[in-house]
Amino acid sequence: MSLSIPSDPLSPACYPPPPPHPPLRARSYEETVAFSAYVNQAVGAAPQLAHRLPIAPATLVRACADGVVLCHLVNEAAAGSVPERLINRREPLSIFQATENCNHAIAAVRALGCPVVNIGARDITEEKTILLLALLWQIIKAKISSQVSLAACPRLRLLREPGESEAAFAALPVEQLLLRWFNHQLHWAGAARRLRNLDRDLADAECYAALLRRLGRGGGGARVLALERCRTPRRLAEHVINAAATDLGVAAVIHAAHITSGNARLNMAFIAQLVSAAAAAVTARWQC
Repeated sequence: MSLSIPSDPLSPACYPPPPPHPPLRARSYEETVAFSAYVNQAVGAAPQLAHRLPIAPATLVRACADGVVLCHLVNEAAAGSVPERLINRREPLSIFQATENCNHAIAAVRALGCPVVNIGARDITEEKTILLLALLWQIIKAKISSQVSLAACPRLRLLREPGESEAAFAALPVEQLLLRWFNHQLHWAGAARRLRNLDRDLADAECYAALLRRLGRGGGGARVLALERCRTPRRLAEHVINAAATDLGVAAVIHAAHITSGNARLNMAFIAQLVSAAAAAVTARWQC
C-alpha cells in the first residue's frame, strides 16, 4: 500500500491541525517516564549502580538526588568527565557529600558546552523535578550530539548542501542535523512531506511510518504502512516503535503518547537512536 499524501507538500491539506502542547505537568510526566528508561539503558550495566537500578519513574528524582547517578550519566555521555576518585559513594551520604557529587556533575555538563542556567546542586538535593529534568536533558542532548556527529556517522557528510563548507556543516545544531537527515530519508522514501520541526510535524506519526519503510529490513516498515489508513495516530505511533525494535533493534525510550503529543525532546532522542541504528546497519553491510 502506498502513502496517501497530497502532492503539494506546502498545501494545508498535507498537515493536520497542530495538537495543543500538553500542559507543563503532563510534559514533565512524559519526560520523567522517558528519562527513567534512558537512565536504565545508559548506566544499567554499571556494577556500582546495581543496587540502585532499575529506576522507576516515580523514584527518578530521589534516585538522582545524591548525584551518584548523575555523575555516571555524564561519564557515559563523555568518558572521564567526572573522575572516579571524586565521586562520593559510601552510603549513607551526608548532604555535603551529595552536594559535592551534584556540583561535580553540573560542572562536567557545563564543560561539555551545555547551557546549564539557574540550576545548582541544592536544586538537585532538594529534589526539584523541573530543574532535574532540565539537567538530565542537557546530559542526554550531549550524548545525542556525540552519536549524531561526523566522527560517529561519517556518511552524514552526504547531507551537506551545495556550497556549504564542512566547518559550517559541522557547526550545525543537532536539531538541524536531525531534520536534514530525516528529510533526506523522506525524499528517498518517496514521501511528499518534509519536516519543519521535531514536534508537531511528527504528531500524526505518518512521517515516522515513511521513515521506517525506508529503513526497515524485516518487513516492519511494510507492516506500518499497511496500517496507515485504518489506525489512529496513537496506534500508528505504537507500530512505528515496534517496527523500529523489530527491524533496527532500537530499544526506544519514547512512547506512542510522546509522539502524538509532539514532544520535541523525546522525538529528538528517538531520531538519534534511528540515526545510530541506520549507520550501524550500513557499516555492517559494507563489512560483509
